Amino acid sequence: MKHMEKISIIVPAYNEQNIIESTYSKLSAELKKMPFDYEILVGNDGSKDNTLKILRRIAKKDRRLRPVSHYPNKGLGYTLKELWNAAKGTYIIYCDADLSLTPAIIPKLVEEAKNADVVVSSKYVGIKPKDLPFTRMLPSRVYYVINRILFGITVKDLGSGCVLFRKKILEGVNVKANRFDVHVELFAKLFRKNARIREIAVPYRHRREEGKFSVLEDGPKTLANTFRIWWRLNTKGD
Repeated sequence: MKHMEKISIIVPAYNEQNIIESTYSKLSAELKKMPFDYEILVGNDGSKDNTLKILRRIAKKDRRLRPVSHYPNKGLGYTLKELWNAAKGTYIIYCDADLSLTPAIIPKLVEEAKNADVVVSSKYVGIKPKDLPFTRMLPSRVYYVINRILFGITVKDLGSGCVLFRKKILEGVNVKANRFDVHVELFAKLFRKNARIREIAVPYRHRREEGKFSVLEDGPKTLANTFRIWWRLNTKGD
């Protein structure tokens, strides 16, 4: 790896005033240990709290933090696309705002990227049934089977909270989804592009109150949108 290469950390955020400063601090502490230039881009997705105010305050002290903001709330997919386009690094690493997967895995992702275009840190690789509640494991397994049948996607943790992409592999990938279904559309198109994708096991501990995605509320919408994506890819090819 060349020392001149740059890492772009991208973090979508919606109403994260209680954790966003801690998230920034933990990411910065890990990145400072690495022999790379870096930037941290936080996408404020129409937050109604003080998320953007806090980010702007931090950015005045640290130019490596770049807030990217829009209003109103437009969804995870929209925010990720905005952040991908703004990122300047050789490697783009997507992290959930709550850092459900520890930033300590970032060096491992970069190391694995020597022979890959995409590296997914997976909570389902090598997982034992007792480590995740049945209500979480079952929908994930079912969704994995559906995506493997429809798109040939073999990634088990499509919604991983920490994924590395080579910026070059994202160029020319036209993703239209603006919500949680962004993951399946992106990976469907990356598999069509024959991207080199690796999925690695990482330490993971399930938290009862976790993330913005609700299986009951968001699951049916995401599933319906998944079939729409399949239909569009197979009828329009886009």
